[in-house]
Amino acid sequence: MIEEQGRVVDIDPEGVWIEVEKHSACASCNARSGCGQRLLAERSAGQQVVICVDNPELLAVSVDDRVVVGIAEGAFMKASLALYLLPLLLLFLVSALADLSGAAEGVIILAGLAGLAAGLGLVRFISRHWHKAQEYHPVLMRVS
Repeated sequence: MIEEQGRVVDIDPEGVWIEVEKHSACASCNARSGCGQRLLAERSAGQQVVICVDNPELLAVSVDDRVVVGIAEGAFMKASLALYLLPLLLLFLVSALADLSGAAEGVIILAGLAGLAAGLGLVRFISRHWHKAQEYHPVLMRVS
């Protein structure tokens, strides 16, 4: 399980609303001095995000309690791979097929963009299916 600490801000029939702080991994990265991503990460680090989590064990919590929430590592990895890998694979695959067919460079570029758009659409379709699956929802694990 991937765990994160947060603070309960509300409780309603949908679930428990938790406020978590965005963290940046840049402090522990060896490439931080030459990385452009660091600037974006530092800008958003420390911001508060509110998420709704399930409480399957019906733990007794109240507003302002410190809690630990988690999500299964397998579900997180599947979702990450789908989000990042599928659009890129389709971009390259469709571009390569257009190139093999002897299309002009402009057509290859447009085909690649169409593949990217199709990959993003596929991710959207998959995420709607996964949204219904309980394993992809963060859960309340314990009160800390």
